[in-house]
Amino acid sequence: MSLSLYECLRAVGLQRHYARFTSVGICRAAHLSALTMEDYPILGICCMEDRTQLFNLVQMVKTLDLEYENSEEYGADSGDEGYTAADSSFSYVGGEDQEDVYNDENERGAAETGYNYGLPLSSPPAPNKTRPGAQQISVCVRKRPLTRTECRRGETDVLTTPSEECVIIHESKEAVDLTQYILKHRFYFDQVFGEESSNEEVYQRTAYPLVQHMLNGGKATCFAYGQTGAGKTHTMLGSPVRPGLYALAVRDIFAHLSTTHMNSPLLVYVSFFEIYCGQLYDLLDHRKRLFAREDGLKVVHIVGLRDVRVDSVSSLMEVISQGTEVRTQGVSGVNPLSSRSHALLQIQLRDANQQIAGRMWFVDLAGSERASDTKEDRQSRMEGAEINQSLLALKECIRSLDQEQSHTPFRQSKLTQVLKDSFVGDSMTCMIANISPGHLATENTLNTLRYADRVKELKGQGGLRGGRRGKTNHSPKQTLTVAASLTALWMSHPVSELQQNDLSPQPVDNQTAS
Repeated sequence: MSLSLYECLRAVGLQRHYARFTSVGICRAAHLSALTMEDYPILGICCMEDRTQLFNLVQMVKTLDLEYENSEEYGADSGDEGYTAADSSFSYVGGEDQEDVYNDENERGAAETGYNYGLPLSSPPAPNKTRPGAQQISVCVRKRPLTRTECRRGETDVLTTPSEECVIIHESKEAVDLTQYILKHRFYFDQVFGEESSNEEVYQRTAYPLVQHMLNGGKATCFAYGQTGAGKTHTMLGSPVRPGLYALAVRDIFAHLSTTHMNSPLLVYVSFFEIYCGQLYDLLDHRKRLFAREDGLKVVHIVGLRDVRVDSVSSLMEVISQGTEVRTQGVSGVNPLSSRSHALLQIQLRDANQQIAGRMWFVDLAGSERASDTKEDRQSRMEGAEINQSLLALKECIRSLDQEQSHTPFRQSKLTQVLKDSFVGDSMTCMIANISPGHLATENTLNTLRYADRVKELKGQGGLRGGRRGKTNHSPKQTLTVAASLTALWMSHPVSELQQNDLSPQPVDNQTAS
């Protein structure tokens, strides 16, 4: 059994501080061993009871670290090859009865900054820098289940998620001698959500910290990325029964405003537009053409954009439904009804003087496909080329910021130009890469994971992540040992001490570090 940071905090009754921990770069249970009592106020741990609980938890993790190091010192010749995250064999239903299994080399190189899957880099690998106050970029992956259509076609699930930070894709290959074998590609991310994960769980661990940051006056952006049909729109929009990130975020925003801004109320405004073939169109104003302009202070303004005030989740969903109906859709090479534009939902908090007190973007990116998957007509080729160009520009902007280059190419595409403020200053960003499990989508899924992995390698290390951390590069075996002992701690707690609805919306902490 492997426990996440959330479950460890839950074991000692501190799960309400989970978002604060992740916002400063503490994303894994093993990171707790680097904390000192000087860090407690930054994490919102103020009362004596909470400080005591966290202190005991940190001491336990440190003890387990020491035990592991001693076992490594005296057991080096034991012949133990180490714990692996997944079995080294995989039975592929659609292939031959017996197949060889090989591990992809990116299992070794995934953690190396600058590894580019055999392709030469245009610049040297970025050093692992520590920059106080740097923007925080988290990269998560969400696997959707096989659809009924895929099941009827007999497609096989080639994705496994052995832990909350690892995803493995089993690619069926054929050697030159026609021997069938399986090539395993292993990737590590900040969070990995399996097919059983709900929109609520995804929201709590990805967008909820961004909402807190926004409510404290910051800027936040949440991207949904992936191939057509991988579940991006479901993650963002959801359904009446399973609301997506749009509705869940606004739910918590209104819950916070109703309890903390009685004397000086903040108003919520939303705007909704799309970027199609390099042009901007207002989805709330009959697809009116918009223009992105920079003022003398290099701040980008969208001229003519209509914003609508909302006062409830239902009013927000009405606005989104209105915009979704006119969003550009078309037939792609892999989906009969595909969104061919980037949809951007902007949520702003404004005071009585209409001054912005917080801003958050939700970006539903258009489906990313290979050029060979696009249809033959000219319009489809133009759509695919523009989509891929904007996604490349997005990655290049992150690369430039990470390497602290003097010039960041925000103008390479309308997408990065519009979202310029999301990458600089007091900002937080989360990318959710959605992937399909079917074996027919293996190549597109690999492309999605490689893109997300490249973003993960390039992201700046801010907050406590790169500061006084000590030895935090724990092996999988050590993480497993920590998890096992914390499981015992969790089981020893009386049930009455644990809150029952841990995934329900928690009150937003006003003192969250931005």
